[in-house]
Amino acid sequence: GEQDYYVKYLRMRPGGRLAALVRKKLKTHPKVAKITFQASFPCMVFINRGLLDNKARTPMKDVVLPSGEYTVVFYNRKYHFGKKVRIQVKPGEKRVVKAEFGVLDIKLTPWARVRAMRVGGRGWRDLGLWETVGLPAGQYKVHFKTDDGKKSMTRNIRLKPGKRVLVNRWQ
Repeated sequence: GEQDYYVKYLRMRPGGRLAALVRKKLKTHPKVAKITFQASFPCMVFINRGLLDNKARTPMKDVVLPSGEYTVVFYNRKYHFGKKVRIQVKPGEKRVVKAEFGVLDIKLTPWARVRAMRVGGRGWRDLGLWETVGLPAGQYKVHFKTDDGKKSMTRNIRLKPGKRVLVNRWQ
């Protein structure tokens, strides 16, 4: 019936124009789950490439989703952070999906190009020239180098979820 149509709509368009209305109608439907999205800093949430809600930022509590597989992206423009997570949702399930990240504040003079490698990971990731950048929580080797190549340094930095680390001195 009508509710099955709503389930199909929400599965195809979780961030669609009518999604908020459909979620309300499906709150108690047996084929849906309630997913809470959390992040260390406020993030927009995209599901299957569609923005879940224009105005909402994490935390988003008990978001109604039909059972199925979804690609979720947490995105924070201010900290240039994005994290993609694949989730499998089961009927009646209630759970939390998290994006835990910390922020690196870079206030070096002269400014530096920044690259980071997760300890135990492989390959450097170019973080560009941002003054603030979010990275998944963890232990990193971070390399700073001036444009002219005259100054460079590598530091071990531990980023904790929801915390900021300031780098403001050349060593």
